[in-house]
Amino acid sequence: MSRATVAVYHLNGCERCAWHTLAIDDWDELELIHHCLRDGRSADIKADIIILTGYATERDIPVLEQLSSRCTRMVGYGTCPYSGGIFGLANQKGADVISACHLAGPGLAVLGCPPDPQELRGALLYEHPEETKNLCKSCSRKMTDDLFYNIQRVNAIEDTETCFNHLGQPCSGVVSGSCAQRCIDFNTPCRGCIEIVEDPTSSMISYFGTMARQVEVATVGNAWTTDKLSDEPDELTEGLVDVVGTFFRFHLATAFSQPGRIPSTGDIRSDIMVGRPIEEAVQIAATIYGIHGVSVALNLIEAYETSVEFKPSEETLRLRASLREAQQQILEAREQPRYEAYSSAMDKIREVAGNEVLSNLFFFGFKTPVEVSKSPFETYRTKTFEPTAVSGSSKDEDSKVSFATDERGIIREWSCEL
Repeated sequence: MSRATVAVYHLNGCERCAWHTLAIDDWDELELIHHCLRDGRSADIKADIIILTGYATERDIPVLEQLSSRCTRMVGYGTCPYSGGIFGLANQKGADVISACHLAGPGLAVLGCPPDPQELRGALLYEHPEETKNLCKSCSRKMTDDLFYNIQRVNAIEDTETCFNHLGQPCSGVVSGSCAQRCIDFNTPCRGCIEIVEDPTSSMISYFGTMARQVEVATVGNAWTTDKLSDEPDELTEGLVDVVGTFFRFHLATAFSQPGRIPSTGDIRSDIMVGRPIEEAVQIAATIYGIHGVSVALNLIEAYETSVEFKPSEETLRLRASLREAQQQILEAREQPRYEAYSSAMDKIREVAGNEVLSNLFFFGFKTPVEVSKSPFETYRTKTFEPTAVSGSSKDEDSKVSFATDERGIIREWSCEL
């Protein structure tokens, strides 16, 4: 009996999920006959199963239709083909990111940013992914009966025991599945890359809004009503400075069909970065810039630290240097491509930065202890800071980052040269 054939096609984006598919060295009853990284990116392929990675735009519709006609089943790997993923945030500025899965109608989608490649292998062999457990059930933080009175921007979080939401810091773990990256393990709230409920964004806004009923909201009265929301700043608007990036980070492309009214910068990654609060920018940059993410994130951090005249510790600098070294190994592995070298470098990045989207990396240091460090945590631990208007630029051999924030710490200018 002949084995079912498999091909991998990458649409657009960071390529991280495409790399992950190379990690499957034992396909059992399946035969990998084409891989976009190994054999070149071509839609002129035919296989029993075609795996899609990356995000799609309306310009990709003809390609998706062609691919759909050349296979028996299409499978989305990663959140991007399913919902547009984090690149869907560019729709806020007029982009046309769409769901490839909803258009092409694949048999299933393996969610995550990025997922575990073994989940894909299991889904292909058994034609359905394993049931995803709610993230809250595996979180060590505890819910309380207390209501919060202020919404807290995600900064250096000192409380490691209380549920983020109960601290007044939105965490989408309540409507999301447990994922391979587990940002919550590194003092970083979940932003919901794996949906397990229908309309997760509305569900999360409703949940957090119920908990925020003690937060002061500015209202005005007139002849028709006594409870109309005011345009004046209040504790709610000052705490939730980026509703779209917080609640719709991985779902904006499927939540709204109309583009936003904010002008585009002309670059999809810059469109994603502009409008984001500085404290969220490190992880977002690490995500959307893929194999260049370490360099871009570190240049952002170091540009900010220089602008506020902060000098990082020697241990912090040593750990950052190890991250840059690992990224260079990834870039070298890309030329072949050699997944073994890529995987080895990613292991080194996880040892320091926590996961592939660098959730443990932050301004001024790291959020949780780094196991490979022999120095006391206090010597490289991050610290709280009040976002303010700054501008700066930093570069290394892989990227150059320039940015500016307003007085609330919101990125208003962004450029990145690779």
